[in-house]
Amino acid sequence: MKATIFSLIFLLAACNEKTINYSKLNDSDAPVKSSIYNVSNIKTFQDLPSLGSLSKLYFGVEKGTENLYSLIKLNSFSGFLPPLSVTDMLNESVVVDSALIFFQTTDTYDSDYALSLFSINHNSDNVFSSDSTNYYNLSNYIDYEENATFLKNISLKNIEPEESGFASLNFLFKDQDLDFLLDNFFDTNVYPSLTLMLKTEEGLSDLFTLESHNSSNTPKMKVWFKTIENEEVVLDTFATFFSNSDITIFKPEEISSINQNSITLSSVSGLKSIIEFDLSALKQLSNNEIIYDANLVLNVEDRNFADDEDFIVIVSAIQDAVSNWNYSSFLNDNENSEKYYVDPNFITSGNIDNGIIKIPLRSFLQGYKNDFFNNDEILIYGTIANSPYDKIRLSVNSIEVFYVNP
Repeated sequence: MKATIFSLIFLLAACNEKTINYSKLNDSDAPVKSSIYNVSNIKTFQDLPSLGSLSKLYFGVEKGTENLYSLIKLNSFSGFLPPLSVTDMLNESVVVDSALIFFQTTDTYDSDYALSLFSINHNSDNVFSSDSTNYYNLSNYIDYEENATFLKNISLKNIEPEESGFASLNFLFKDQDLDFLLDNFFDTNVYPSLTLMLKTEEGLSDLFTLESHNSSNTPKMKVWFKTIENEEVVLDTFATFFSNSDITIFKPEEISSINQNSITLSSVSGLKSIIEFDLSALKQLSNNEIIYDANLVLNVEDRNFADDEDFIVIVSAIQDAVSNWNYSSFLNDNENSEKYYVDPNFITSGNIDNGIIKIPLRSFLQGYKNDFFNNDEILIYGTIANSPYDKIRLSVNSIEVFYVNP
């Protein structure tokens, strides 16, 4: 409710208590004026990479980034009614016939390498966070590979999507393999995490992907079982357990000094940038002067993806002013006190078009003029719609602001 009231106050102030049709300002008789606002500071920093909302799980190597392994957590209850727990499968009256843990991919792939499935055997319920676990802070978590129990592997040979557009990668457990799975994954009283690890053999260089829990083709485990009463089968059915979170652990390439000292964006490394403009002259405009056009223009200086590929940039206001304009990283304890939070009252985006990214800033600048925004800095970062491996280096032009007195 407060945000709505503040937004209303801003709009009233920005329009000087009149409804302004910005599309008609170009056609008005009022003289158009313009001013140039220069860049005063630029900062690139390494934020905590948050990569748990991606629609894919990644394997192999891509653009200098090694995909170490993926972690997948399953729900402890089945997805259909009546709900059954994983531990119900260990009941004396239940006989499990087989279990299938399967993943889906849209990739066509042919490799001599294998994909291996492990169970994370640890006495903790939550062994990773899809919001924050990443290569840089692995020391804050258990050693996944040390706590991984091998379950099974499958070949990555001749993978071809069917008419549905997907191919299934199936880990089928029967007989002794099934007994081992029941002992090392189903008993949540001993190993409560219900977390799997997928890993390819070392040396796999080509990128390979699976659908993650954020897609409609989430990883699943299907269990076929019978319920026995008085030596008779009273139920012969199956239960399906869906994943509820997953993440790929990426090992990015080192961040170079040129990327630290220029506007650089990279999701897998957590690189974001902040630009400060000298907007002091905006405050000298009269209350009646209305900004009707202003754009941030970013020039593409370097990128690690093709010219015809998209890269969407998010630009937002920030809540607190920047005091440290040197390169900084969340890894450095002495710099952890300075965080940069998005101000949700101004968020916009732009895509590459002929080597530039054009971002409309009119509402931000009008808000700054009318004291709705206190900071003259803007935060720039990539969206999760971009490939996590894509990296872009940019330069910035001064802003030309057009305004009228209607």
